[in-house]
Amino acid sequence: MKKYLFYRLIFIFLTLFCIILVNFSILRSIKIGAFEVATLTLENNPTGAKLDTETLAQLKKHFFLDESAVVQFFKTAVNYLFFDFGKSYFSDKSVSKIILSKMPVSITLGFFSTLLIYMIAVPLGYFKINRLVITSLVVLYIIPSFVLASLSLLIFKNGNMLMAILINSASGLLFMTLLAKNIFLSQKQKTYYIFSQYKGLGAGVLFKNHLLKNFLLIFLSDFSSIFLAILFGSNLFVEILFSLDGIGLLMFESINNKDYPVVLALIYILSFLGLFLRLLNDIFIIKIDKRLKMYEKTL
Repeated sequence: MKKYLFYRLIFIFLTLFCIILVNFSILRSIKIGAFEVATLTLENNPTGAKLDTETLAQLKKHFFLDESAVVQFFKTAVNYLFFDFGKSYFSDKSVSKIILSKMPVSITLGFFSTLLIYMIAVPLGYFKINRLVITSLVVLYIIPSFVLASLSLLIFKNGNMLMAILINSASGLLFMTLLAKNIFLSQKQKTYYIFSQYKGLGAGVLFKNHLLKNFLLIFLSDFSSIFLAILFGSNLFVEILFSLDGIGLLMFESINNKDYPVVLALIYILSFLGLFLRLLNDIFIIKIDKRLKMYEKTL
């Protein structure tokens, strides 16, 4: 476990380092940066006073512009590691506080959408389903989430969190139902399951004591992937269309306003969240699967 964690943490660090490097390069290459915005703001004050040389020098020092690019990158990297992204170009608020205030809506929407997919897909995968159900799932999969959201707004005139969860879940039902069905079928063909049937165990006992555990080990390994796919994908469109005050709407507004610190900070935070959740997911699987523990001891 320790060796695995060590390599995974190195991978996470290198990935975040590359993201910080790209973000730093973008901020240096854009024509309007934090220094220019601050300068324009001070010059457009009600008194109409112009900035003197001393004030400009202080501003350059504040934004590290009086130092080399290497030093600027190092200080930017340190700030990113401590989730200090500076202030928004168009508000006098910390970028971290702005994003933190929007996170609960997006995480709630993504988590309950993923949970609903599991609650529907597992029973559908275990029991025999007819062609009508499969056809319905295929239709829901084909129709993009933003189309479903637009149709729901036309029909119901307004959107809410419950409707957003239902729309987010629609596109993922087909994949997870087929995955659940294939896992159950493959587990039923295993030697341990066939032998348990020959011993005369009932269907309920077989499902609870044998089938469910092995099924969950495989099925739950995709939980973080489904959650992140919803969080980074359909969540964004649904939040924009339903005007839900989450990171999707914040990303859309920040891109329109060219608020680069907020946009780049969102990319960094979402990437960090994705890497962290995948690590937790892998640790969870290793902890509950004794076979992986035994394999680890042989290394």
